[in-house]
Amino acid sequence: MIATCVLLIVGSILCTAAYGGDASATLWFLVVARVVLGIGIGGEYPLAASSSAEDSTSSAERNTRVATTFSLQGVGQVVAAILGNLLVEALADGKPGENSDSRLETVWRLLFAIGCVPALVICYYASPLRKPKHTRPCRSAPTLSLVWVQRRRPVFRSLSATTGLVFSVRPAHGSSSTSSTTRRTCSQPVSCR
Repeated sequence: MIATCVLLIVGSILCTAAYGGDASATLWFLVVARVVLGIGIGGEYPLAASSSAEDSTSSAERNTRVATTFSLQGVGQVVAAILGNLLVEALADGKPGENSDSRLETVWRLLFAIGCVPALVICYYASPLRKPKHTRPCRSAPTLSLVWVQRRRPVFRSLSATTGLVFSVRPAHGSSSTSSTTRRTCSQPVSCR
């Protein structure tokens, strides 16, 4: 989680400081910085849910924490839109279409910089230095081998069956070279036994 958070922070800082000399070079710098930012967000998004569910003591508490984590994404989108409008209103110096480029550039750079703040807070609280001491010895505990886990649970069989079903049904619905009898056969309801 720390690694994805650091990528998110580095991506935000790179987006804020994007400069390449001319407009085209700045745009390409921004594209690369957004890729770094996207990888950080893509890693942080699923880890946030698992991290919020990790410490819960009951199923109801875990469900509430995960739902809260995912619902805050919508809150963040609304806050970002409102903040963007407030910054344009505060920093724009003319009518629509008549604003100076430097002031509008300040708006998008400030939005990236402000987006870095929550990631800094998350990185501070998720830091291993802040973890309680009773979790540290668990890192040295022996780990289970993947083969043993697969023997313990029929994960591989279920995954193979699901993958096989997806690839066997997909050509019947997506390919124009399949015969009409195949389509007729696949369109019949399948029992779940």
